[in-house]
Amino acid sequence: MSDRPTRAERHAATLRRIVDAAWRLSAERGLGGWTMRDLGGAVGMRAPSLYGYASSKNDLFDLMFADGNRALLDRADDLPRTGDPVADLRGAAHLFLSFAAESPARFQLLFQHAVPGFSPSPESMALAAEVLDRTARTLADAGRTEAAELDLWTAVLTGLASQQVANDPGGRRWAGLVDEAVGRFVGAGGRGAPPSAGEDGDDPRQAAGVVVQPGDDVRARVRGDGDQGHGVVPHPGPPVLDESAEGPLVDPAEGRVEPVRRR
Repeated sequence: MSDRPTRAERHAATLRRIVDAAWRLSAERGLGGWTMRDLGGAVGMRAPSLYGYASSKNDLFDLMFADGNRALLDRADDLPRTGDPVADLRGAAHLFLSFAAESPARFQLLFQHAVPGFSPSPESMALAAEVLDRTARTLADAGRTEAAELDLWTAVLTGLASQQVANDPGGRRWAGLVDEAVGRFVGAGGRGAPPSAGEDGDDPRQAAGVVVQPGDDVRARVRGDGDQGHGVVPHPGPPVLDESAEGPLVDPAEGRVEPVRRR
């Protein structure tokens, strides 16, 4: 048997090189700061060969969108389950913040609708839907089963991540608030055990109207309203701290008050 890679294996390896190079360029220049020609130069390919893998930059963004969501799902697969639903929710939240902070460009593409005119393909959106599905189940296990609670929780997560990425890259200012956010959000409703089953032994999450169930098409919820975004929750973009805003900022890590500043 030949040890030479098959054509499919060579294609997959080249595609991996292309996507990795696209992420590197995005980290260095931003998602909009490079061209397909730049990418071809980075991987040593002429345009006709590169277009055999991605016919446009939006097609390439779709490959990156799918790649980013697969990476997040792989991280979630590796996250150990503790048997304590609230601890598991806390662990999942820390994972999301770490995932966001390690690659701002990836966070922007997946969760902030940072590329005007780009919409993920149905296949890529299905991966984002799975991310949302897992979030809903982790939250429901901790006793929060309402659709509005899922919306609020994803807003909390992406809000913390946006602040961390935009205003304290490499730090822990907002990432350090995860435990407090989980504690406040779960509150008296999270006692470290899943909600009890219904009278007929039904899954309590289903009885309570959890918005995501196995096999549900949740793309509309992932996308939001039309062209509003594509990730776990739509987001208008990274926050900008305005000098004209009222009130100070309190640094929770150092316990000092500092003025609101523009980034």
